[in-house]
Amino acid sequence: MFRLDTPPQLPNCGHKFGNFWNYYTFNPPSERLRHIADGLRTSLSSINTPTPTPTPTNTPTNTPIHFLYSDIGCNSGDLSIELSNLLQQITKLPVSLLGIDIDEVLIAKANSKPPSQGHVTHKFVAIDVVAESSTFLSTMDSFGVCDFVSCFSTTMWVHLNYGDEGLLKFLDLLISSTRNYLLIEPQENRSYRNANKRLRKMGADEFDLASFQLRLGEGGVEERIRRHIVESGFVEVPFEADTTTHWGRTLSLYQKINQI
Repeated sequence: MFRLDTPPQLPNCGHKFGNFWNYYTFNPPSERLRHIADGLRTSLSSINTPTPTPTPTNTPTNTPIHFLYSDIGCNSGDLSIELSNLLQQITKLPVSLLGIDIDEVLIAKANSKPPSQGHVTHKFVAIDVVAESSTFLSTMDSFGVCDFVSCFSTTMWVHLNYGDEGLLKFLDLLISSTRNYLLIEPQENRSYRNANKRLRKMGADEFDLASFQLRLGEGGVEERIRRHIVESGFVEVPFEADTTTHWGRTLSLYQKINQI
């Protein structure tokens, strides 16, 4: 897998890496937000004091506290910005958003969006998180440890292109980036089969699904992802409402145990 500087406009491009250029035309931000908005309001209403925004040593130390949020696999940023606005409404704090995706074209589109109204600022960067992990870590170090990290329907594409080891590395990078909350929407086993089915119809090379051991066992890859996050010091925060999207994917919120 590579960072897509000038991704070819081929019909199978998004079906190999998940970088669908028209993604939000068939899965708008409202589809996720309607499932999680009330739950986030309940869970974050008593959030601990967020991380102060890093400031140069020659500036005053009374810089306002910002709520730091990063969306990994942000596509063109539509959902990232909408969720940032919701987080600002909930926390009543200025929100700084850092969106990351592998696709330079999508990132340029995201950065071309007008500034959000109110106290939300956003920046988008093209990084292949697994292949360019050192760049990712230095970028996050400059941004600051986040109060909230999200990852929507990205785990499968990392898994397909980097295998079991790459998926676990990706999860560890997400985990290291947040001091508090992690919101994740993994693709379920069926999505892997559907990805190959679409490639087959296109006459493109398919992924070797038999090589992915993390898909095996009760609960499939979703359970392995949940277990890895929990074993890394998080607890799942229950939502009162059903958070299963119309594609059958579950949105799960986790919080670091030392922040409860």
